[in-house]
Amino acid sequence: INQFTEDSYEQTLIDLFKRMGYHYECGYDVERDFREPWYVDDLKQALRKQNPKMSDEVIAESYRLVTHVNEGTLEQRNEQMMDYLQNGVEVKYVANGRNLTALVRLIDFEHPTKNLFKVCNQWRVVEHEKIRCDIVVFVNGVPIVVIELKSPANDNVEEDDAYLQIKQYQQKCPSLFVFNAFSVTSDLLTTKAGTLTAKQNRYMEWKSRDGVSESAEVIDYETFFEGIFRRERLIDILQNFLCFDHKDGRTAKIMAAYHQYFAVNKAVAKTCEAVGDTGKIGVFWHTQGSGKSLSMVFYVHRLIQLFPQCTIVVVTDRNDLDQQLYEQFVALTRELTEQLRRNRAIDWNRKESARAKMRVLVKRLLKKYKYPPEGQEKALETVMAQCNKWADDDENVIERKLANVEDDREVGNLIYQRLLMAPDTSDYELQREVMEVYGERYPDMRIIDWQHVIADYTSMVREAAKQPSATIIDMQQRQYGMAAEPESNYNSEEE
Repeated sequence: INQFTEDSYEQTLIDLFKRMGYHYECGYDVERDFREPWYVDDLKQALRKQNPKMSDEVIAESYRLVTHVNEGTLEQRNEQMMDYLQNGVEVKYVANGRNLTALVRLIDFEHPTKNLFKVCNQWRVVEHEKIRCDIVVFVNGVPIVVIELKSPANDNVEEDDAYLQIKQYQQKCPSLFVFNAFSVTSDLLTTKAGTLTAKQNRYMEWKSRDGVSESAEVIDYETFFEGIFRRERLIDILQNFLCFDHKDGRTAKIMAAYHQYFAVNKAVAKTCEAVGDTGKIGVFWHTQGSGKSLSMVFYVHRLIQLFPQCTIVVVTDRNDLDQQLYEQFVALTRELTEQLRRNRAIDWNRKESARAKMRVLVKRLLKKYKYPPEGQEKALETVMAQCNKWADDDENVIERKLANVEDDREVGNLIYQRLLMAPDTSDYELQREVMEVYGERYPDMRIIDWQHVIADYTSMVREAAKQPSATIIDMQQRQYGMAAEPESNYNSEEE
């Protein structure tokens, strides 16, 4: 860099990203709605590419869910988005009168370089106020990293100005940071990364490209950016090295430091070797205050992915560490449990093929990660038993909720009248209309619950179509044993 200016530094980083395989576009050249911080075309194309077997209806609904995470605090919204990115988006839909769930993937974690990596400078966003970010990094259209640059040649710029700028952006345009994995601040001399909840002293440098050698140079922005933003590594960090900690009513988003990242991956590799060999791994050594507990959380997270039936034994020598580890491992267990829960079908108990599909999936995973052959059958049965239990629990909850709504003649009449006027109305359109009218009356109903209601009523209407003199109340009587009230009947012949 010949001149220490912010503009020249920005162009230097863009060239660095391009060498790492990123596409580049100048924000000024992208025609878009500035109220939408994501890259619309890239996100829509990625959803279709990552999920080729999904219907257009499911893809459209997944796009709506991803771009409308509006409830709760910024931290809660960001946590929901990270769940979508890491685990996929559950989309409920009705097909052939049955209620189903599709899991739509945003990121291809198995083939990292097949994702679309893009870097844009001067990316404008408008919400409470207008902002223009120096550089934004996108994966499949999702703005996962905001980079704020400052020039060290400017005497009026302080070391903490870039951090304060990021915090101002969060207040002015929080919707941008719903998607944020982490942010980067750099004044060329010092480059650091941190999450949206991190204080300035928790923004950390990344001092190694490969985990073997560590840079000691004063100005070494290349080590930082190549260390984090190699495409495969960025996807790995996104999937396995970001988590949330809930304590004392506060939410903290945590990103692994570079020594934790490299140490955990090395430990995981050694574990895989040991499982099929001597059983000997080695020692994972940390100095005091370097994040031992979090390293264990990241390590166990990877272990359970690779070896679902493994048993984790934690031995500590301090009571406060016991409590710290307990809280972190409870949070981790919940997250991993939810991942497995997402891979079951809603009609699990009704459809043997769904059960068979899950058995095949589990077997493939066990073989892929070289799970000990003698333990595979037991591991498989344990996973299947848990899936069956969850399905039983879900069916009971759904049946209790539906009992109230199915007694509501107004809901049935609305569906009945709508289908009489427009027989080709889709279940999806009916669901939206019914939820708009009656959603507030039944605040505990989820989308999947409404889909059950729609499916039941549409089947009644189809039966009614074969008997023109029948009313929706007649149909309810036959199906649910409800008492009729002739004076309030809606008659199709009168219509």
